[in-house]
Amino acid sequence: MPGPVNHPFQAVIVRYCHPARDEQLNVGVVVLSPKYRFMGARFLDSWSRITAAFPSADPVWLRDIMATIQKYCEGYYSSEQSAVKEPSSSIETAFDYVLPREDASIMRSEPITGIADDPERLVSELYDLYVAPPRADEHRGWSDDDHEAAQ
Repeated sequence: MPGPVNHPFQAVIVRYCHPARDEQLNVGVVVLSPKYRFMGARFLDSWSRITAAFPSADPVWLRDIMATIQKYCEGYYSSEQSAVKEPSSSIETAFDYVLPREDASIMRSEPITGIADDPERLVSELYDLYVAPPRADEHRGWSDDDHEAAQ
């Protein structure tokens, strides 16, 4: 019995960048797998962490932008959208169409590439890894005490 079929994918981490400071927070992830004919995204459900770090951030605007990206991804391989333009095999080109690089407040990482047998599941896995707030029982990074104990 053959195993799962792996398909190449590309992903980017979407970040909110404060316009006046050089600080960023991850807000979502977008995955493109052309051979699987899949483009999907997942974004924060709550913008409280972003507005706590950047009080001038507009959560309504952020929610609207991310909803637009989400809808674009969901319809990327639809016949309606394909009639308008040919789907790209590059996540950068596909993403540029919905969010031009000139928007300095929404940034993206360099593409992450690999193979996956389930790109839909991969969206959640990358979201959990790069975007999701840490759980109360999860330790991410070093505290000052950890740093002192290591020396």
